[in-house]
Amino acid sequence: MNKSTLRPLILAGVTATACVPAAAQAPRSAGQTFVYELTVTNNVSADYSSLPASIRGQAEATQARGNKTPIVYVLTLNADRVNPDGSAHVNVSFTNSLEAGLRGADQSVFARFNQFAGTLGSDGRLMPQYDPNMKLTTGSHGMSSPEELHNQKAEEMTDRFADFNTFAGGCGKRGQIKAGAVWRVDSHDQYGGSRTYDFSAMGVAAAVAAVTMKSSSASQIGTNSIEADGHYDLMRRLVLDLHVVTTFKNAPPGAPSSSGTTTMDYTLKQ
Repeated sequence: MNKSTLRPLILAGVTATACVPAAAQAPRSAGQTFVYELTVTNNVSADYSSLPASIRGQAEATQARGNKTPIVYVLTLNADRVNPDGSAHVNVSFTNSLEAGLRGADQSVFARFNQFAGTLGSDGRLMPQYDPNMKLTTGSHGMSSPEELHNQKAEEMTDRFADFNTFAGGCGKRGQIKAGAVWRVDSHDQYGGSRTYDFSAMGVAAAVAAVTMKSSSASQIGTNSIEADGHYDLMRRLVLDLHVVTTFKNAPPGAPSSSGTTTMDYTLKQ
């Protein structure tokens, strides 16, 4: 886990205010814009020997490309109204570096479809709105409808922001964060499984808390662990940055086994 970003706050926390009430918050307001950058880096190996030879090479090539090229998303959240609970309704648009790198692709098409509505919680969680029962269909022009594509994008970002939301919710619901505090949060991962997350406040300075989050789980098909560290703004109730490393080893019956890490780096740009 990368602790280099935590060190300045840990040192400052020795002389800074030891405890900042998380309830002290600036309310969300209509017209606010928030920009998050998310970088996803994979380092995964898999055993494709059980696959038919006709598709084995393609699977291996796809995995190699995924390991070689990180994906960078830039999400722009525009708040258009504030809810009674302090959360804000947001219209989200985003870019995807893999799409931007496609030679000859019409980027305006991606821009029309890479958007969805959601909620920016009073605790800093980003909660896309989508219908899990809506499926992609093909219309008369050979394309899915904008509504279906927006729904798919919202579901995709729900998965991408699962650990981010656990971190934001765990910090936001603490009430007070004091240097040295430890606490646990029961939540769900992006696969719907329940798990326990251990939080630790490494330091508090200028109303910003440096916090680590860890979790591990095991099942019949494998193991999964999460180590994360980030900074949470106690006044604005926003995640400023978060570094998450997920390490896994899976051996599902009848499917290729896999192991490796997925790293997600979230940064508030605006």
